[in-house]
Amino acid sequence: MKPDDSIHPVVCNIKELLKNLKPKKGDKVVDDILAFMDFHGHSQKKGVFIYGGEAPINENKYLRLRVIPKLLSEQTDMFRYYSCKFKVQNSKRGSARVVMWNEFKIVCSYTIEASLYGYLSEERTNVEFTEDRLKEMGEKVAC
Repeated sequence: MKPDDSIHPVVCNIKELLKNLKPKKGDKVVDDILAFMDFHGHSQKKGVFIYGGEAPINENKYLRLRVIPKLLSEQTDMFRYYSCKFKVQNSKRGSARVVMWNEFKIVCSYTIEASLYGYLSEERTNVEFTEDRLKEMGEKVAC
């Protein structure tokens, strides 16, 4: 996809950075970028979850896509693995995660969604997201 620099300068700069960041093999960036993560707020679901790409179950990519989300779910109640979706709808073909997957072959390209409200604890009670809880979640993602 060719974004317009005057309308989408951040997107253009990220794509340019990735093009210049790594040496190339043919037309693909060398496969040593662990992940691309685009962070968003979500108004309907609770907790933190991921939208990722899709791959057939018999391919290595199928499992690679799911490792980071699974590890996050084991570290904190804030992250809900079973709320994650690993499918690309036609309406999302221009999203950052899909573009990074298609153009730069970054398998672990995600949109990370955080509820604008909070999450369900292990006891199934509502817990509001505070600034400290969101920072804690960010630390889990970064580790």
